[in-house]
Amino acid sequence: RFAAGIERILDQAGHPKELRVLFNSHGEGKKIIAEYRKLLRQFGQPQVALLGVGPNGHVGYHEPGTAPFRGIHSAILEESSRMQQKETFGSLEETPKTGVTWGIKNFKEMTSIVMASGSSKASPLGRIFDYSISVRDNPVSFISEMPGGRTAYLIADREALSQTPFSRMAFV
Repeated sequence: RFAAGIERILDQAGHPKELRVLFNSHGEGKKIIAEYRKLLRQFGQPQVALLGVGPNGHVGYHEPGTAPFRGIHSAILEESSRMQQKETFGSLEETPKTGVTWGIKNFKEMTSIVMASGSSKASPLGRIFDYSISVRDNPVSFISEMPGGRTAYLIADREALSQTPFSRMAFV
């Protein structure tokens, strides 16, 4: 549904068909990874990553415990990640246990836009500001480590920001 919505927005905005949008995928990991790498060779690195964050701190399907230097890879999804997606797939049993995702290495090479809403995202967003917690343990923390010339944006509601230094700011 998310992919179809983004494609519809891009069509309405008049973006050329050459614009490629790559989404987290389910299915045969090696085949999907090969397709992604072929598109990278053909079109180059994407310029923007639009990411969601999960209650466990994952971005895309880059789950906690995964080495931050990983690029595109096949991931075993944590149960909390699957629970977050179960309504999309109809039930937990139908929700995939694996997926293909871009890695933190890739996200640091793009302008990254991370979106979060709801109190279930407060803990991982709060941990971004605890520098004793590594990106390996809280993948969304990569936004505090962007290399020179690259930018990350965080778009979040009041509930998601409730455990961050921004929780005391006035919101309009």
